[in-house]
Amino acid sequence: MTNKIIIDGWNVCWKIPSIAELIPDHLEKARNQLNTLIKNFFQGKKVVYKIFYDGRPLIFSGDFRPDHSVYFSTSPEKADELIIKFLQKQSRKRNWTVITSDRELRQRVKNLDAQTLTSEAFISKLSSKSSRNQKTNLKENPHIGKEDISYWLDKFKNY
Repeated sequence: MTNKIIIDGWNVCWKIPSIAELIPDHLEKARNQLNTLIKNFFQGKKVVYKIFYDGRPLIFSGDFRPDHSVYFSTSPEKADELIIKFLQKQSRKRNWTVITSDRELRQRVKNLDAQTLTSEAFISKLSSKSSRNQKTNLKENPHIGKEDISYWLDKFKNY
């Protein structure tokens, strides 16, 4: 995976069960969850990422937050077309990786000499980082010994 990433938003959303269950009743919530997940994953890394979605945000929903890394298609155009147009404008297409499991889009991206990664492989990377962080957080929690417990029980026995 390169350090310039394009994400087929809905394609990835449908592959993450906790986000997919929000679709279609809570589109904004689903998008926001993916956007936050992606932002946290790339935080602190020298990565440029763009997320492309079909459709428009619900500007009046209260959930809309303008973001320079999130793009929306306008009907009848699809996010796939926006992704291809964006790539065509790049001088070094092979420096970009498109994350999607859409076979047709993957082929079109490869024809432009850009890289691809399936949504499932990307989600696996997200999951492995998440589990590494959880293990790290567990190690940071101090161990409370029997002596400590006895001490504090004795201190607070009259309360």
